[in-house]
Amino acid sequence: MDSNIINLCYQNHFGIDIASLHRHEFSKNGSAKLTANIKDREIIFDDNISSCFNLQEHDGLIYLVGEKSCYPCGGVINSHLGVDWVPIYILPTGEKITVQNDIRNSSCIYMMYNDPFYEKINKNLRQLYIDKYIRSFCRNEWFSTSNARLLIDTNDFDFNQKYNIIRKNVLMTPFELSISALLLRENITKYDIVNSLNFGGIKNGTFEFLEFLRQRPKFVKSTKEIINSEYFLQFVDEWSQQDIFNFYEISFLHNELFLENIYDELLSDVFQVDIYRRYYKNYHFDSDRLINNLNSVNINEQLLKQYYKRLKNNIRKLENSMRLNKGFDVVGSFYKEKIVYNFFIDNFNSYNVLRNYSPDWLGRQRFDVYIKELNIAIEYNGKQHYEPIDFFGGNMGFENTKKLDDLKLKLCLKNNCTLYTIAYYDDLMTKLNEIKFCIIKNIPHI
Repeated sequence: MDSNIINLCYQNHFGIDIASLHRHEFSKNGSAKLTANIKDREIIFDDNISSCFNLQEHDGLIYLVGEKSCYPCGGVINSHLGVDWVPIYILPTGEKITVQNDIRNSSCIYMMYNDPFYEKINKNLRQLYIDKYIRSFCRNEWFSTSNARLLIDTNDFDFNQKYNIIRKNVLMTPFELSISALLLRENITKYDIVNSLNFGGIKNGTFEFLEFLRQRPKFVKSTKEIINSEYFLQFVDEWSQQDIFNFYEISFLHNELFLENIYDELLSDVFQVDIYRRYYKNYHFDSDRLINNLNSVNINEQLLKQYYKRLKNNIRKLENSMRLNKGFDVVGSFYKEKIVYNFFIDNFNSYNVLRNYSPDWLGRQRFDVYIKELNIAIEYNGKQHYEPIDFFGGNMGFENTKKLDDLKLKLCLKNNCTLYTIAYYDDLMTKLNEIKFCIIKNIPHI
């Protein structure tokens, strides 16, 4: 193995002697010999630098090696599940990294709590490390906000430092953001709105005993498919601070909270800062005391339910406003049919492209899209066209749908109408472009 690439994996901006740490950690447990079991296993790892990786032995140590990057690993561990694996040691750089933490899925596993680097980092650089950790790992399935919060909580930062890290790194729930506006007099920016509504997709998490604080409402999947974050930011850019406060129900919280009972560490409790230091004693976490403290200000499950019910209503109004502004129907409508219609409007604008149209010969049925001059119909068929769905009448509804689909096809054949069908499982844009190509190919003058 090229020694240059090994040296590359030991270079870092934190001043850590990774080479010595690697050898020290390696000596603790595991074997230096790559087994046949581990060589045959899949490696799930992506650092956006190298395209593929394999495990290699060198000088009594093990490395995960790509064409342009390399990472130190621990010794081979034989698990009780019958699979061999190695821990991988990653000093995050802020660049996106995809890695597994379940030994059943990959032979290389990253475990936050087995990281040998963190304790060696100069305390003045730990905030930088946390920033890079979140940016590097936030897109992994195993990552949640609680991972980052625990990492923040293990430091001796003061409350303001921890609060700023939480806010900067998109870790706030809408309720926390609202509390910061109410009690800290913080303005809420358009970026805070995007982040608190989880437009970026970071999985939320919290401690089990704070389950009622866990909620982080987000847009429905269909909205995120048609509204990107850039448009979202533009849409809310004209909101005043009062508009934002109304959206986040700040007045509601002001009226409902027992503000006269605010105690010194309320914000630390709400933001889950120093939770274990303050509530863990004699090997027992005093969750009752924490919940009672919050309840003294009327922060409890009942209040959170009311708050999020109001917020979700505001979110739905915002979603529908953006969708209508973009020419799509409101949440709950069949928006993919609208995408199909818009596609043919844009690509066949010299023709009369009709939506939900029924030629005389089709009877009471309709086509999602119909190009009148060409006698061409396009149908988007949802899952209910291929299997029983309770919402659409179960088995009886499915049989009726099949009969109607068969009748529609027979009527198309009888009336020389070309019918193109898009199934729900098709890649929508690929299928639309295929249909476009077929139409153009058969009509030379287009």
